[in-house]
Amino acid sequence: MDGLESAFHYIFSIQGILLVVTGTVLGIMVGAIPGLTGAMLIALTLPLTFSMDPVAAFILLVSMYVGAVSGGLITATLLRMPGTPASIMTTLDGYPMAKAGKPGRALGLGITASFVGGVISWLFLITLSAPIARYSTKMGPFDFFALVLLALVLIASIGGKSMSRSFFSACCGIFARYLGSTKPPVVSVLNLVSKS
Repeated sequence: MDGLESAFHYIFSIQGILLVVTGTVLGIMVGAIPGLTGAMLIALTLPLTFSMDPVAAFILLVSMYVGAVSGGLITATLLRMPGTPASIMTTLDGYPMAKAGKPGRALGLGITASFVGGVISWLFLITLSAPIARYSTKMGPFDFFALVLLALVLIASIGGKSMSRSFFSACCGIFARYLGSTKPPVVSVLNLVSKS
C-alpha cells in the first residue's frame, strides 16, 4: 500500500501532472494521424528518456501510449480512417453517427468509453499484476511448453476450414521468435520437450 501511495503522490505532483499532460497531448496528436501509432511515438521518444528519472520516464511514455490510443478515435469518427489499430471498431459506430450530424456526441461517447475502459484496466492492473508476477516466476519448462501448445491449438482453431493458413501462420510466428537465436527452432522446441 505504501508503493501505491507514493505513486499517487508522485503522479499528482507538479512535475507528474506536467509529464502526463505533455505525454497525453503528444499521444493524441500522433494517434490522430493515420499510419502513426503509439508504439512509434514511444520508440522515437525512448532515447530522450535515458537521462530522465525512471519514474518520470515511465509516466511520460505511458501517457503517450494512452493518448495515442485515445487519439486514434478522432479520425476514425470524423474521417472513417482509424488513427491506430485499436480504433478500427470505432469506424463502425462513430462515423455513421458523425455522418448523421452528431460528430460532437460521437467523439464524446468515444472519449468517455476510452476513459472508462482505461480506468477499469488500470484497476485490474493494480490488483492483479503482483499475483500474476509471483505466479509467473514459478513456471517451469513444462508450463511453458503447455502455454506454447495452447497457443498453437488456438491458432489452428481460429483458421477454420483452411488448416494450411493456420499452419503457415503458426510456423511464421515460431520462426520470427527465433530470429537471431543461435539454435534453430526445431532444436529449441525439442530441448523444451525433453526438459519437461
